[in-house]
Amino acid sequence: MAFYVIGPKNSSYGLGGITILFEDFCRVMDESSTEYVLIDSNPRNYTSKSQLFLRFMKLVFSLRSDDRVMLHATATQLVVFGFVLALVSQLVGCAFVIRKFAGSFDEYYLKSNKIVKAIIDFVLRKANIVYFETIKLVDFFGQKYDNVRYFPNVRPSTSKRTSVALGDPIKIVFLSQVRIDKGVVDLIESIKSFPNFHLDIYGKIIDNDVLSLESEQVVFKGQIDNSEVYDVLSCYNIFVLPTYFKGEGYPGAIIEAMMVGLPIIASNWGGIAEMGDSITLVEPKNVKQISAALSTVVLNYSETRRFTLEESIRYNSDFVSSAVLKEVKEIGSR
Repeated sequence: MAFYVIGPKNSSYGLGGITILFEDFCRVMDESSTEYVLIDSNPRNYTSKSQLFLRFMKLVFSLRSDDRVMLHATATQLVVFGFVLALVSQLVGCAFVIRKFAGSFDEYYLKSNKIVKAIIDFVLRKANIVYFETIKLVDFFGQKYDNVRYFPNVRPSTSKRTSVALGDPIKIVFLSQVRIDKGVVDLIESIKSFPNFHLDIYGKIIDNDVLSLESEQVVFKGQIDNSEVYDVLSCYNIFVLPTYFKGEGYPGAIIEAMMVGLPIIASNWGGIAEMGDSITLVEPKNVKQISAALSTVVLNYSETRRFTLEESIRYNSDFVSSAVLKEVKEIGSR
């Protein structure tokens, strides 16, 4: 009996949100001494798409009735890889599980043509379990399928805590891709009326025009390694992510901020409103609301920090991913 796990490993181009999630799931499997066969689905780790396809087909032809296969998938991979695996799992009788990354698959489904919709329906119907990242997606697809489960974005726990007292300046941090639809320009505008606020911006620069907004109050720090995230975040007072990025689910940076006890301000967008009452929500593209939220968080700083830490347990991969792994292992063959 083999346990095949398909998902995107890290590449030389750096970690993205879904690779961080998959790498962490692999960590949980390793720490629990789970035996598994890894199939890397990150096309950047292959010399060509055909090489990835051949690796995938080698797996397909090796599946047996007592095997389990778990696909950690983007929307396209769910349609393409998922369709093949759903067919084969029916033919050989092996267990088939899907974990769908990100938070806008309902929109993807509704906008798809009839053929793609039919494929998605077939894949979801034939899987033993389908895990979605947000409650909204669980509710949407759970109306049609009783095999739908909730598997939120998660991060490993840490002993790091923000211990920076409110002072002059009050230290604000942004950690994400540096692009306009992540709300970085709105955030910069929102602190202009607070001369005692300082903003550091971390992340890969996508929209180069924003670099012209650097000042004594706003500093672009560039990308950091994933292993540095908790150390960096713990040096600040408040985390802000006023995103309106299409496809936003549960942003990993918000969870990382939770883990170190940082008060969080974020936009009411995607799956963010589901993530907990400790997050101070603002409407997307609303500079005045961001400014007001910053003032509110400063006034209630100690209480907000405590509340954030209490909610972080919901996204601790040592508990959540371990529970999912246990459930997958207990699936019987068809």
